[in-house]
Amino acid sequence: MSDALWRWLHRLAATLWDARNFVVRPEIAGAAVLVRVADELLVIRTSYRRWYSVPGGGIERGEEPRRAAARELHEEVGLAVDETALRPLGTFVVEHSHILDHVHVYELRLDAKPELRIDRREVVWAGFRPEATLGELALWPPLPIVLAAKT
Repeated sequence: MSDALWRWLHRLAATLWDARNFVVRPEIAGAAVLVRVADELLVIRTSYRRWYSVPGGGIERGEEPRRAAARELHEEVGLAVDETALRPLGTFVVEHSHILDHVHVYELRLDAKPELRIDRREVVWAGFRPEATLGELALWPPLPIVLAAKT
C-alpha cells in the first residue's frame, strides 16, 4: 500500500475518532515525551493533524504510562530508550478535541541530536526546534500547558 493511501487512512480514522469523541466525550489517558537537546525540543507533525506535537500516544490497557511513553517514542521517531531514562514531569489533565485527556509527561534530555526515523505515513515530519520559537507553530493543545508548567 502506498504511503499516500496510508496517510489518507490515518486522516479518515482521525475524522471518525473526532466524531465519536464529539458524541461520547470520553476520558482518556496518554503519554508524551519531551525530548530536549540544549534549548531545543523535538516536535513532530502527523499526517492527520494540523498541529505540531511531541512523540506520544495512548496508553494501552494494562500498560504503565512510562512504558507507553518509551513505546511511542520508538514507534514515532525510531528512538529506542530504556524507559528508566524518562524523567516524569507530571500528569496534566487537559480538555481538547472533545476529550478529557490525562497526559503523563516525561522528559528525555540528550547531549546530541539523535538520528530520527519516521514512517512518512503517520508521522510525516520530525525535527528539533528552539523552544523559544514554538509559539510560531500551531501546537497540540496540551503542549503549551505542559511547557508553561516550568518543565
